Amino acid sequence: MNQIKQIITQTGIALVLTVLLTFVISAPAFAGDNKVYPGSACLPADPVFVDKLAHTNGKAKNVGDSQIEVTCPIVRDETGGGIPDSFIDVEGLTNPEACTLNTYRVDGTLIASHKDNDLRLTDVGNGVKRFDIRNAGQSNQGAYEIRCELQRDDAVVRYSMAE
Repeated sequence: MNQIKQIITQTGIALVLTVLLTFVISAPAFAGDNKVYPGSACLPADPVFVDKLAHTNGKAKNVGDSQIEVTCPIVRDETGGGIPDSFIDVEGLTNPEACTLNTYRVDGTLIASHKDNDLRLTDVGNGVKRFDIRNAGQSNQGAYEIRCELQRDDAVVRYSMAE
């Protein structure tokens, strides 16, 4: 009988710990997690070019013969924590003004458009260059997007916006 009580007690403790850990581990990710999105989340700004933008290996690559403007969505789940910074990693781009970070009001009005602060690209290795955009504008309940003009064989590799 004593062994049965011990088994029941141990089982009860294990069950309580399991339930508590489930709630702790499954908590939503908020502020400060600085999500990094794959370039493959980017789409052509003009749907006519959808077949000219290849989504492979997490990248969005221009496989067409002409320039394509792509738009990359950003989700911010914490918008009250100061002015955000962002980066965009690209392959092939050499124009430091090719990418911008746009901020929109709830009604869709553009309120800020930012380019690389130094108007230069930083080499991060393996042929990848980084646009580093600091102090981007923000809007309560607003929307954010990155837009890049990709020439043939240029690709968006990944991008991020700090929370």
